Amino acid sequence: MIRELHGRGFRNFFVTPVTIVEGQRPDPGLRLAPDQFVSLVHDLHKLAGEISDVWIEVGMFSVEYADYVAASGREYWSHLAPEGNALTWEDHITTTSSGFCLRYYPISLTGTRELIVNTNGDVLVPQSMARGKIESDAVVGSILAEGIQSLLQRLPSTQAFSFYQRELIRESQLLRRYF
Repeated sequence: MIRELHGRGFRNFFVTPVTIVEGQRPDPGLRLAPDQFVSLVHDLHKLAGEISDVWIEVGMFSVEYADYVAASGREYWSHLAPEGNALTWEDHITTTSSGFCLRYYPISLTGTRELIVNTNGDVLVPQSMARGKIESDAVVGSILAEGIQSLLQRLPSTQAFSFYQRELIRESQLLRRYF
């Protein structure tokens, strides 16, 4: 597909595997198996070296995909470097003037880069929309009742902040064996 779209003039491609919210949606069967995901990453990297003037980036928003890459033993994981609120590995391929990037965004840091605001003005933690009914512990506050700066400042003292704490613990348990 990237070859076809590149031939039609598209130059930038961002690939994001599906994020599964356990017990909710989408169907866990949509998640690529570890070997399939690692093979996809490798194939996309190889493709960037075969096509001129293309940027291919894989964004991982789930610790499971980061774990797949780390466990594969390929060079990517050992060369990930902190960049903003992500761990990033880039290859600038001079022979084709192309680039490939692998980025892992720990979900525990999501609140530092994006906000989910529903039609009621409620600021929500990530993945809360997948549950259908928004539970009160997923609501940080309302931008209609107070400013966004105020909400962000008091985020660590809200019940919703426990989402980020749980994710941080989950990420650290899975990832510490690779650092």
